[in-house]
Amino acid sequence: MKKSFLIISLFMTSVAFAQTHEVTYELYDNGYPKSIKTYKEIKGKLELVKETKCYEDGRKKNQDFYKNGQKNGQWTKWYANGQKYLEGFYKMGEKRGLWTEWAENGQKKKKTNYKDGNLVDEWIFVYEYYKNGKQKIEGTLKNKKEDGLWTYWHENGQKQKEGKYNKGKEDGLWTSWHRNGQKQSEKIYSDGKGQGLWTYWDKNGQKKKEISYKDGNLVDEWTFVLEYYENGEKKVEGTLKNKKEDGLWIYWYANGQKKKEGKYNEGKEDGLWTSWHENGQKQSVQKYSDGKDDGLWIYWDKNGQKREEETYKWIERKGNKIWWDKNGQKWKQETYNWSREKVSEHWWHENGQPRLEKNYKDGKWHGFERQWDKNGQLKHEIRYEVGERNGLCRWWYDNGQLRLGKNYKNGKLNGLYDEWYENGIQKEERIYKDEVLVYYIRWTEDGRAIVPIIPDFVTVRGGTFEMGQPDPNIGSILKEEKNGWTADEQPVHTVTLSDFNISTTEVTFEQYDAFCDATDRKKPDDEGWGRGDRPVIYVTRRDAIAFCEWLSEEIDETIRLPSEAEWEYAARGGNESRNYTYSGGNNLDGVGWCRGNSNNKTNPVGKKQPNELGLYDMSGNVSEWCSDWYHPDYYSSSPKNNPQGPKSGENGALRGGSWSLSDEGCRVASRFEGIPDYWGSDNGFRCVKSVK
Repeated sequence: MKKSFLIISLFMTSVAFAQTHEVTYELYDNGYPKSIKTYKEIKGKLELVKETKCYEDGRKKNQDFYKNGQKNGQWTKWYANGQKYLEGFYKMGEKRGLWTEWAENGQKKKKTNYKDGNLVDEWIFVYEYYKNGKQKIEGTLKNKKEDGLWTYWHENGQKQKEGKYNKGKEDGLWTSWHRNGQKQSEKIYSDGKGQGLWTYWDKNGQKKKEISYKDGNLVDEWTFVLEYYENGEKKVEGTLKNKKEDGLWIYWYANGQKKKEGKYNEGKEDGLWTSWHENGQKQSVQKYSDGKDDGLWIYWDKNGQKREEETYKWIERKGNKIWWDKNGQKWKQETYNWSREKVSEHWWHENGQPRLEKNYKDGKWHGFERQWDKNGQLKHEIRYEVGERNGLCRWWYDNGQLRLGKNYKNGKLNGLYDEWYENGIQKEERIYKDEVLVYYIRWTEDGRAIVPIIPDFVTVRGGTFEMGQPDPNIGSILKEEKNGWTADEQPVHTVTLSDFNISTTEVTFEQYDAFCDATDRKKPDDEGWGRGDRPVIYVTRRDAIAFCEWLSEEIDETIRLPSEAEWEYAARGGNESRNYTYSGGNNLDGVGWCRGNSNNKTNPVGKKQPNELGLYDMSGNVSEWCSDWYHPDYYSSSPKNNPQGPKSGENGALRGGSWSLSDEGCRVASRFEGIPDYWGSDNGFRCVKSVK
């Protein structure tokens, strides 16, 4: 007797029970069989004829038969709970006959019929079920295509839809139902295409829509369209021709009140259309031609009060467009010419008084724009030429007193600018040339003249530069004092700045004295060196800031101290920089006043060579206050974009050196500090003006 063993990690055994048969077992650790294979000796060789696989609890998993190494005979599979899963028949490796599949709960799931491994050319029964056991689909296939009656159900057991297929295409009547059992639709098909009347209902059984098809398309005839709200009220009624709205269409609110009514012509509104509010009050009358606004349009509010009226000609407004308020008072009117352009605009107050007048040309303001208060008093009068202010523009106080007069040319202030107090006393007089202020005088309310002298400014275009001293041992200049002079100038770091304006010179005594006269401040001492065009001295950081704030208010522009980064960027020449040691050159004597050439005092501004941007005295003459608080290590943490210095500090930053310092202190990278109340004969400031 012959014996054989299947050797794997589990304990295996075999029992030979006949000379030509052999059975092998594979066991789980618990002793239950995992698989049982039966072999039969055919022509001197053992061949597998049957295989049974089991779950770990001993229940069958599947049972298969073989012949000549191919699937042959009954095949059966079971779920772990013992419920049959699949059963069918093979013949020499090909599926044959009826195959049945069940769900895990025992519910039959699907039946299919095979011949020679293929679906037979006959009716094949198809079942599908939901997990809850409820039937999902029932139908038949012919040559793998749906054919005959097919029925679908909702998961609650309610029929979902039913109809027939012919060679995989819908054919004849198809009916669908809502989950609550109400009919949802009836559709007729022919060879998969819509044909005849289609009808739709909502969940309440209310008819929603009826559409007629022919060969899958809306027929070339009047097709009736109906839609309904869920409460059964009609929503839309109209007709289609060649898939486009045509003829009379009517729309309703859910309460049964008519919403709008009008005619279409080949899908476009045509003729008179009327709409109503939900309370039945007329809402609008609109006229169309070939889908375009054409003719008079009128709108009413819910109370029947006319609200708006306008006229169109082929979609463009023509003539007047008028608005009324709830009391029937006209409050706005726009006028359009026959070239489709708005030419004027008028507004009224509630009491009927004019409120605003605007005139247009080529879509831009042109002519006078006037505004009045409720009493008919003119508030302003502005003259435009094709979108830009031109000529004299005036503003008035409520009491009728002229408040402001400005002259413009091509949208820019140009010429005389006058302002008055409410009592009629003149407040300011300015003269502009192409929006640049060239003359300014101001009077107090009691008539006392205040004449600020405005610094000249240069625009500095923004850019990126390396800030700080790149080499602490620059030739012979700093060999002995490099640690003391350059420790706070490092590390060199990249800074990017936006555009700004900076004054071409340091603020002079003449300019600062005007500030003192206007604000009743004590004028600073000049050491007997002279005032006028010499840089102002003996000013604290607070004094410099106060001057900037005063000048800002006087000329209605933002004036401030420069940041350290702005100051150094400008001193180096901005985007025009040639990387000089001093501002404007490598020879300090030619560009600045210092210990070696100043005669131990300040000198009039603008007498030395300017730098690349046309700025004077940024090296020497007087040290200049900056807006930053000073910190020796700030460069280590400075942000890249527009740095403003530490958020707080004890001392302010000073830059540029002065008449009393040697060459080292007048470099563009040199930094100094001073307490906010520090003032001396060697310190002053210059201003920055924000770019508009």
